[in-house]
Amino acid sequence: MNDLISANEVSPITLPDGTELDARQTHAVMLRATSTLDIEDIAKQAGYSGRSTCSHFLRSNRGRAGLQVAIRQHLLDGARVGLQTMLNLATSARSENVRQLAAADLLDRAGYNSQEVQAASNDGSGREVNISINLNTSDTGIVIEGEAESLQQIPVSNEVVQGGRGKNDEAIP
Repeated sequence: MNDLISANEVSPITLPDGTELDARQTHAVMLRATSTLDIEDIAKQAGYSGRSTCSHFLRSNRGRAGLQVAIRQHLLDGARVGLQTMLNLATSARSENVRQLAAADLLDRAGYNSQEVQAASNDGSGREVNISINLNTSDTGIVIEGEAESLQQIPVSNEVVQGGRGKNDEAIP
């Protein structure tokens, strides 16, 4: 019970209609939104004289509206933790796959999807890069192709390496 919200830790909740819940009501809706306590324990913690008074408030329109605000705030706090976790995974996970998935998920949640990214990359700026690598296992030949348009720093190379040997006849593992 040490992880419960105390009455002095809660700020008054303002309802959508502009009215404000008092400290006892705010504490009750915050406990209802963030704990697994039953109504009797919430009533004791929030300072209600009895279970029925607290239950009546939580079932009232003001209580339900306050509970919605408290739940929304609780979810926002959780979303901040989730976002920070995704950022940490995208930047420091050991697995490259986990980093990529976290980055893709962050972009998706920010409103960028793969079709928009593809459309943005083909916007007529001439900055398209296509690289394909084909490891042909039937004759152990390796085909490496590259293509670039309007990118001077990426050379185009269509060199085909045959028989497991590269330039200067060094063996390719």
